[in-house]
Amino acid sequence: MAEKQDSSKPIIAAILNLFIPGLGHWFIKSKYALHYFGGYIAVWVATIVLVIISIGLCFPAYFLPFIWGLLSIVDVYYEAIGEPDKRILKQYIK
Repeated sequence: MAEKQDSSKPIIAAILNLFIPGLGHWFIKSKYALHYFGGYIAVWVATIVLVIISIGLCFPAYFLPFIWGLLSIVDVYYEAIGEPDKRILKQYIK
């Protein structure tokens, strides 16, 4: 008989990624966890640099960390349900 998959695991992983991108990947024991967290830090640094250089006028840059977080939530959900080919950031995180 096939094992019954825990249906709460993708939801828990997505909620963990809501707080810290990469934490949900760590929860499902993905090899990409550090990549998502490191990417999140890099996006924050890029956002801070853009804001300082533009003296706060680069308003769309404020949304970059939020967008990275949303994309990582989608990716962890697809990875947790066993469909890693549907990840959005798979081209950038290998």
